[in-house]
Amino acid sequence: MKQDLIFILVSILLINCSNTNTSSVKYLQQADSVIHIPINSNISSTTRNLRYFKDKEIEYIATENNHLNSIDIFNLNSRTLCKTVTPQIYGPDGIGTHILGFDIVNFDTIIVGTNGIADKLFIIDSSAHLYEKIKFEISYEPYLPIPFLFSANWGGNSANYDGEKLTLSAVCRTDESDFYKVDTCPAGYIYNLKTHKTEKLQLRQPEIIKLNPPIVYSESSILINQNKKIFSYELGHQVFVSTNDSSWTVYNLKSKYVKKPFNPGFGNDIIGSQTKFVESPAYLALVYDKYRHVYYRFVYPGIDVAKGDDVMKLCEFCRIFSVMIIDEDFNVLGETLMPENTYNSNMFFINEAGLWISTNHPDNPDFEEDAINFQLFNLK
Repeated sequence: MKQDLIFILVSILLINCSNTNTSSVKYLQQADSVIHIPINSNISSTTRNLRYFKDKEIEYIATENNHLNSIDIFNLNSRTLCKTVTPQIYGPDGIGTHILGFDIVNFDTIIVGTNGIADKLFIIDSSAHLYEKIKFEISYEPYLPIPFLFSANWGGNSANYDGEKLTLSAVCRTDESDFYKVDTCPAGYIYNLKTHKTEKLQLRQPEIIKLNPPIVYSESSILINQNKKIFSYELGHQVFVSTNDSSWTVYNLKSKYVKKPFNPGFGNDIIGSQTKFVESPAYLALVYDKYRHVYYRFVYPGIDVAKGDDVMKLCEFCRIFSVMIIDEDFNVLGETLMPENTYNSNMFFINEAGLWISTNHPDNPDFEEDAINFQLFNLK
C-alpha cells in the first residue's frame, strides 16, 4: 500500500490571465506517518463531512454521523473520541430537524445546517445548547439563493470565518431553463456574530453562460483567502477569483485526468440519475494550504459504470480521484492521481505536517470498520 504517488503536469492556459507558470513542478508524496483512531460501533467510520479545527492549541477533527444525527469530535493528540454532540430536534435547544452539514470554529461555536430548512442555520456549542438562530433574508423571485453548508469535502462548502463574520456560498435554486441568469444571484451570505445581522454579498455569481463553452450550472462553493473570494462549480474547469467584490477573473484550471464530458441532468429513475452522476467528471473540494501557500483541488474524473456495479456506493465513494496543486497566482503546479479504491476523497484535512487523506474506503483491502485512519502526504 505504501508507494510514491508522483505525477508531473505541464502548465495550462489561463482564461483572461496572461501570467505563465514559471514555478517548479510539484507533486504529493506519501509519507511514513499515519493516524489511527479506534472507534466503537456507534461511530461511523466514513462520513461526507469532516472538519479540522484547533482549540487552545490542541488539534481536533469532527465528523458528521448521519445515522445518529450527531457530530463526533476526536482529539488528534491522543487519537481518541473526546466528545459526541447530538443536537436536539425539539424543545428550547431544538433545531427542528436532522443535521445536513456543519462547520466548527471551536467547542463554543458549531454552525449546523439542517435538512429541509433552507433559510436558517443554527449555532450550538459542544453541549448541544442552542444559542443562536441565523435567519437569512431569501427572496423567492425569480431565484432562491440558499446558504449552502452541506459538505466541506465534496464541494468545499465551508463557513469561512474571520473571527467576526461567517461567509457562506449560496446555491441558486431555479428552473433549469433559467440557469443562464444565475449571475443575478448573490455569490453568498455574510453573518456577523457580533451584530447578529445577515446580508447578501454584493458580488454576484459568475456569468457562466458567456464562457466558451459555457459552464453547466451545478453545485458551487466559495473559498475566502485573505482578500480573495474564490468561486468554483462542480461541473466546470474554471475557477473565478474576485478581489474587488464587483467582478471576476477567470482561470481555466482543467485537470489532466478529466477526459469525459460533463454529464448533467437526471436519468429516467433513481438508478439512472445515479449512473449519470457517477459517469460524469466533477470538481470536488478546493481548499487552501496556509502552511505551504498552495491550493489543492480534488478532482473526480468520472468512470464507466458496468453492469452489476453498486452505483449508490459509487456515488458516495469515489473509485478514483486526483489532487491538483495550484499556486497563489492560480498556476497549476502539478497533479497527483490516487490509486483506485484506496483513499476516501470525502475525508481529509490539512495541518502543519501536510495533507492527510483517509484510507477509510470500503473497497480498500486494509479498510477497518472499527477505526478512522489517515495517511500523510507531503508536498514535493
